[in-house]
Amino acid sequence: MLQGKATFSPNLLRAGKNINWRSTHRNVSVYKPPNRVSCKSSLSRVDNPRNLPYTELKDGSLLFRFGDPQQAAFDKLDAPESSTKQQPGSPADFEAVDSERPSVHFIGIGGAGLSALAHVALEQGWRVSGSDVSDSAVTQAVRDAGAVVNIGHSADNLGTGTLSAVVVSSAIREGNPEVEAATSKGVSIFKRGEWLAQVTRDTDLVAVAGTHGKTTTSAMLAVLLRETFFDDITAVIGAPVPQFPEGIGAVVGSSGRFVLEADEYDDAFGKLDPLLAIVTNVELDHVDMYMSDAEMRGAFANFVRRVRAGGALLVCGDDAGARSLVTHFGMDTEALALDRSVITYGLEQGNHWSAIMLTPNVEGGTDFVVVRAGQPVGRVTLRVPGVHNVLNTLAVIAAAATLRAAIQSAGPKGPLRLSGLNDQAVVAAAMRAVAEVHTFEGVNRRFQSATPVLGMVPLQLQ
Repeated sequence: MLQGKATFSPNLLRAGKNINWRSTHRNVSVYKPPNRVSCKSSLSRVDNPRNLPYTELKDGSLLFRFGDPQQAAFDKLDAPESSTKQQPGSPADFEAVDSERPSVHFIGIGGAGLSALAHVALEQGWRVSGSDVSDSAVTQAVRDAGAVVNIGHSADNLGTGTLSAVVVSSAIREGNPEVEAATSKGVSIFKRGEWLAQVTRDTDLVAVAGTHGKTTTSAMLAVLLRETFFDDITAVIGAPVPQFPEGIGAVVGSSGRFVLEADEYDDAFGKLDPLLAIVTNVELDHVDMYMSDAEMRGAFANFVRRVRAGGALLVCGDDAGARSLVTHFGMDTEALALDRSVITYGLEQGNHWSAIMLTPNVEGGTDFVVVRAGQPVGRVTLRVPGVHNVLNTLAVIAAAATLRAAIQSAGPKGPLRLSGLNDQAVVAAAMRAVAEVHTFEGVNRRFQSATPVLGMVPLQLQ
């Protein structure tokens, strides 16, 4: 944290009433937006003047349902077991004072990182405000979701009410008037990485890192977990995802599992404690932050060392930079005692997961066969182009299969452990992922088709 006197954990909105918070660590009632609630009544259909959604029972009474109708999608027989994990991203440890909710202000809210976090905060019940130097479709989307967004930086943007926290983009420099105003008021100020560490605390975090490929990989994994395995995850991605509700870069769920695009810029991933860390590749980038390849690799080494007990590191074995992290991951007796596992993927022989028989398909993507431990699992038809996306997809299938097998092994309330999993359960989950991963539509500005010009279809690469 940069500065501030308040300490809090934005993790779970417990059941309670609409209230305000002040920084404390006492057990208190907290605010929660309404989820679906059922209420049995002896009323009949004609006694339902407000046309509330209901199910008619055999005795003629009505079972009323309130809240988000989209929750019904998770009533499928295939839905995952219930979880006692806390729902991430919300203000748990504040004292109830009056009728207001906790508030957070994002400086640089128009960026991909903070805009996604702002959407998560809004979904979790925070009052959200923010500022940026210029207006854009991103700032308008956050505004439409309920945030107060100001253009230009000014101390007045913090308002006159009680402010719980300020989150600052890595792009904001010293001397920003809003940072100075928050400092003078004693408001807790967080860098983006520090806020992410708070938001993901007490979750089963899957953190996807890498110089290239982390956006597509994290988005594909989040979509697959939600749409194929019906896992009501939370996800924060660094680009809009068309298959997320509203097509933004964030989605909020209740399963206690969190998929995050973990950014190395400004060491934003340096305080995360993932259950599963995925590294697609490592090479020198962000030379304004890292002066050498060794310094960049050191940041990644610190990231993988933080994988929690019972967790796993999933790396691209074809990439020398990613492969080098395995040494840092298990180089001492303390690391070995944590019962953590290493999983590799790639096109080369010797990886735990590999892809063979790559052929182009009519959709412009690639068909290939997924192999695990030398045994074919199934054929993938991928809609997004490029060998790099074959590697991204391999990572997603390996991660999804490992997570799904761990969930089945742990049961409804047990902690997830990613080592010592049943091979049949992993293969079964992988077969299902292979069959469904073709539904992924990509993310915005990653080989996305643009408006045709003179009969040609340009592609947005970044």
